[in-house]
Amino acid sequence: MALLKSVNLNDEPEIPDSKSFREDEVWVFSLKYEEEANVILLNDKGPPCVDAVEIWDGKKQIRCAVLASDGKDCPFTNLLEDTGNKKFRPKKFYVFTCLDLRGFTRKNGETVPYTRKALLVKEHMYAKWFRKRLVKTQDKQGTLRGSKWEVGRGPDMTPSPASCGDSWDFEEMVDLSEYTNTEVLTEEEILSLFVTDPDRLARIAKEQKELANASPATAAKY
Repeated sequence: MALLKSVNLNDEPEIPDSKSFREDEVWVFSLKYEEEANVILLNDKGPPCVDAVEIWDGKKQIRCAVLASDGKDCPFTNLLEDTGNKKFRPKKFYVFTCLDLRGFTRKNGETVPYTRKALLVKEHMYAKWFRKRLVKTQDKQGTLRGSKWEVGRGPDMTPSPASCGDSWDFEEMVDLSEYTNTEVLTEEEILSLFVTDPDRLARIAKEQKELANASPATAAKY
């Protein structure tokens, strides 16, 4: 199949649907500043977690997984030792599965009332207050699965407003038989949210090291 295709400038291109959606695609739950949403957690108890380094690649945040449990074979572990830059210290990402009840309408007019998404909670948020709220609900309800929450994100001036929401209020337990696609994310789906290819990880680490060596001050902000 040819990768390059000829284009006629007189042909009006089709505008991509910004709300394109596939059932097999893993989306990450995220709130804009001062936005609220309702979510339903699908995990029975605690979530799995992945050790990763989050960096900005010039276009978006990417999460580079630590490949070995001891970190010795991870290029970012070596990068942390070489540069001393704490931004390369691996952090835990707790990966919940949820239903985001913010619906949307597709380009063809079809309404999608909710979507299954990955809810990524960084270690400081999880340890600071997220876990305590979930434990309280789990102890009282016997499970987290089916728990409905009102989630909000603070304004831009709020110290470190988390895109996963910095306010979580339990509302009620719901009957999941009224919903579809309520399976917890598989290991393969979770890992698709992280860079796990050794060659790509090595290339990213090399680029970050070169950037850090060229301008330590810039690298700290990058």
